[in-house]
Amino acid sequence: MKKGFTLIELLTVMAIISIIYGISYVNISSYKKIENKLDYENTNNLILSFMNNSKLKCKSMKRLGYIYFDENNNELHYQTSDKIIDVFSFPPGFKIYSINLENNKFNINSLGYSYSAGTLEYTDREGTIHTITMTVGQDYAEIKN
Repeated sequence: MKKGFTLIELLTVMAIISIIYGISYVNISSYKKIENKLDYENTNNLILSFMNNSKLKCKSMKRLGYIYFDENNNELHYQTSDKIIDVFSFPPGFKIYSINLENNKFNINSLGYSYSAGTLEYTDREGTIHTITMTVGQDYAEIKN
């Protein structure tokens, strides 16, 4: 009697492995799309919160401040004239795409109101561009996609 596997047995095992791989690949790609969607929605909310908190800090400290958009490090910095107070970093795979603000700064007065306007655009892991618009004189920022 010979020991080993027949051709039919090997083909059956390979077919089963291929089916399992195909199902798991579809699930993984769906998971990555869902993960990206949740991450960009969360990023929008975190940026909005970061901007609003920066305005509240200016108002409570009665100081001028600004948010600096650092394209090189993919970060937002809330600063007063002399120091960085808070930093927001984009998630891995997200990148600042363009900034339409003078000197990459969003200025905030001591009452917590903005006196500059512009847009921030960033890309997610799938390359989709998301836009956040900042307006003058508002005591809040909002997402306008």
